[in-house]
Amino acid sequence: MRRIIPLFLILFGACETAVDPVLPEEEAHAAVYAFFRPDAPLTVDVFGLTPILETPSFGRINDLSIDIYQNTERLETLFQQGQNPLIYQSAFHPIQGIEYRLEVIIDDQPISARSTIPPAVAVGGVEISRELVTVNNGEIGYPFQITFLDPSSTENYYAIEVFVQNCTADCPEELTGRLNPIFFEDLEVNTSGNTNIEIGGVINEEDGFNFIYFDDKGINGEQVQMNILAVPLHLDFSRDQVVHVVLKSLSSEYYQYLSTSDFQREAEEEGSFAEPVQVFTNIVGGVGVFAGYNYAYTSIKNTD
Repeated sequence: MRRIIPLFLILFGACETAVDPVLPEEEAHAAVYAFFRPDAPLTVDVFGLTPILETPSFGRINDLSIDIYQNTERLETLFQQGQNPLIYQSAFHPIQGIEYRLEVIIDDQPISARSTIPPAVAVGGVEISRELVTVNNGEIGYPFQITFLDPSSTENYYAIEVFVQNCTADCPEELTGRLNPIFFEDLEVNTSGNTNIEIGGVINEEDGFNFIYFDDKGINGEQVQMNILAVPLHLDFSRDQVVHVVLKSLSSEYYQYLSTSDFQREAEEEGSFAEPVQVFTNIVGGVGVFAGYNYAYTSIKNTD
């Protein structure tokens, strides 16, 4: 089974930024990871890459001064916060449409990166069937239908995640508390009456997937309808629950990192005869990724 990047922790776990450092074949001194959005501080993880008995390894680097620029003006210098995990976190919340740049010097090596938060795209509608169905491949689940309008004026990159939350009294419509991911099977994408449109990106169809990421090639400017089958784990219509459907708008850096990371994992599983894959990085002087994203969501109480 492929390793799935835990986007949920990246998206909502600001104190537990989940990263999967990729050790490069070429020489590099540091790996920098930051995934930032408008409603939370900008958090940066920095790992030093050091050989141990000729086997590469990594450990977090402390006592750095990381400069963050907004467009061309220095906005804040980030210093170490905490020990477990050791992170660098801003006092400000990034703003949509503004370019942010990171600069830091590690072992006399200047390192930099830049990215922008794209506009959020609203979830147009969600329909959930309470009837379990069996599809042709034998999978059983609840049909979901998610719709949204893709803006035609820009190239867009997306990820979709769905979470279910148990509640004892009032079911919150905010993304707070314990959220359990829902896994999908049997994806179909429709636009304007067409069916099974191919979308870019990679999904794990064999074992179910807890997110879908894709670009808007083939759906540009269209009203998009995504039909998925939700694995019935965590979803129980006999209980008070709320279902959160999250549509993430990714920067191109975020999307390229996801795509190449998945391809690399597939190549590793195929063994030594697979073609090598270079994981995307926009970190000048190092590896990793510095990437903005935005999101919109809608919540449905299954007691309604």
